[in-house]
Amino acid sequence: MIKGIMISTIGAIFLSANIITGGVARANVYHVPLISHSEIVRRRTRSLLDGSSGTNIAKQQIDALYQGYGTHYIDLWVGTPPQRQTVIVGTGSPKTAFPCSKCSDCGALYHTDGYFQEAESSTYRALSNCECTYGQCDSQHGSQCRLSTSYAEGSSWYGYESVDITYAGGPHSKIQKLPGVFSDNDKDDADPLRAQNFAFDHSFACQDTATGLFKTQMADGIMGMDNYPESFWRQAYDHGVIDKKAFALCLSRQDSPTKMGIEAGALTMGGHDVRLHTTPMIYSKLDRYEKFVVRLKKMYLRAGGGGNSVLSSDPNLQVLPLDVSEVEYDRYSKVLVDSGTTSTYFPTGLSGAFKALWDELSPGVEFNHQKMHLTDDEINNLPTILLQLEGSEDMNTIINEDPSKVPGLAASIDPDNPYDIIIAIPPTHYMEHDGHGGYIAEFFVDERGYTATMGANTMMGHDILFDVEEGSLGFAESHCDYEKLEEEVAEEEEEMVSEKKDQSTPQSKDYIPVEKSGEKAVGETESKSSLSRICVALIIAIGCLGVAYVGFDRFGGKEILARRHGRLSTDDIYDLELELQNVPRPIV
Repeated sequence: MIKGIMISTIGAIFLSANIITGGVARANVYHVPLISHSEIVRRRTRSLLDGSSGTNIAKQQIDALYQGYGTHYIDLWVGTPPQRQTVIVGTGSPKTAFPCSKCSDCGALYHTDGYFQEAESSTYRALSNCECTYGQCDSQHGSQCRLSTSYAEGSSWYGYESVDITYAGGPHSKIQKLPGVFSDNDKDDADPLRAQNFAFDHSFACQDTATGLFKTQMADGIMGMDNYPESFWRQAYDHGVIDKKAFALCLSRQDSPTKMGIEAGALTMGGHDVRLHTTPMIYSKLDRYEKFVVRLKKMYLRAGGGGNSVLSSDPNLQVLPLDVSEVEYDRYSKVLVDSGTTSTYFPTGLSGAFKALWDELSPGVEFNHQKMHLTDDEINNLPTILLQLEGSEDMNTIINEDPSKVPGLAASIDPDNPYDIIIAIPPTHYMEHDGHGGYIAEFFVDERGYTATMGANTMMGHDILFDVEEGSLGFAESHCDYEKLEEEVAEEEEEMVSEKKDQSTPQSKDYIPVEKSGEKAVGETESKSSLSRICVALIIAIGCLGVAYVGFDRFGGKEILARRHGRLSTDDIYDLELELQNVPRPIV
């Protein structure tokens, strides 16, 4: 029943209904706004999971990612004055490294920028005398602090630990001066002009040797973003640049990467930005390791033609599980989430069942890793791969107590585990275009060993929140269009400047007769009476709308519309995620 109606000081009506669930009263709050849509958007955006309502964004930053050869990179501005170094964002790597002046044959012809020149930075210093933070002392090289990393495919690099002022993001082709001057007009977390306000003394490796893909990749180096203390985001947190142990990656795909840089997603430091989302964020459990690891419960194939979303555009399409025992799944349950790996790999124990199910749903197209010449329609008619990951029941219950109403939860496909999450990998993501009219499958089920890797092609199309504080990995489907978001932010800021100018312009005042003691100005009594009647009528009308809204929502109207169109509206997502901010988070 409707308990009461209250008008808030910011001009919105809240209708609250107390529902008794298991003997405990819960308050459901529905918002009926009376303020302008642009103001609502401004207040809703810039939200963090730590409770920010959009007004405290000083320590959240969102920056553009750029398309490399199958991976994504970001700009780092290092030194004083800043020198740009582009680095692959790798959630499976701990260290940040790029070639410096002493590097010999480290791929200068392939990279976007020249080697970092230490001598040209007045704030650069190399750690020596074995005063190492993350490196190992090397007495044979002047007591330098040495760092190195080798990878399974044969690439490696070596370097010496260094420290310099560093920040990520900012205008891609503009050199900025430090320290930056903060402008009141640049308060949005997506504004690239804010990037320099997130500079800190960053410890990284100055490479003097690089081999394999580190020489031939487009990006200059790599930015470690796993859960080790030396990772970029952990150092930013330790220096107070961000105030939450969390970041989000949103990856899209561009088929024609260039050295000039083509935007392909966003990195949000300190939280996530709901403006990028097209579905609510759902949560898997995150194992508390130095690496980001989730647990695979099941794998399915959905017949082709259902689109890119976990919500199929055709609800009648078959969704079939791999014929694999629970014991077999347990052997291969650990999945590393690594944005620095181009493809996705699962152990060979799943191979037979995967290929058999593929043949059933896609007759005539053999699953292999040979080049295929397929039309766009043929690509779209290939199966969509669905991964069921162990969900965080506590976190996902907060979204909605009925998991069948939340896009991406497993209730409809696995009723016994309704709060697990389902991640869709459409064929447009796992089939890699070779640039010459051919496609190659970059989803592998023939890895030796027991650990799987969820690479960039699985992560694409999602804003993924790496929330170490909550022990969870959040997934929200997304367009990952930072460029569009940046344009919208610029337009909003221009509107704000224009509004301030309008408010500061003197306005002409109408003449009002001075009233005598005990008398009212002409027409004042009639005006106040009319105004009162209008206000009462307005409150009653909006109250009725609120009741209608509650009924529409309670009988599933929003869910019907959402499933009809295969998406939830952006406003619904904003409301849902902002509601979550007012609910205490479970301790994982």
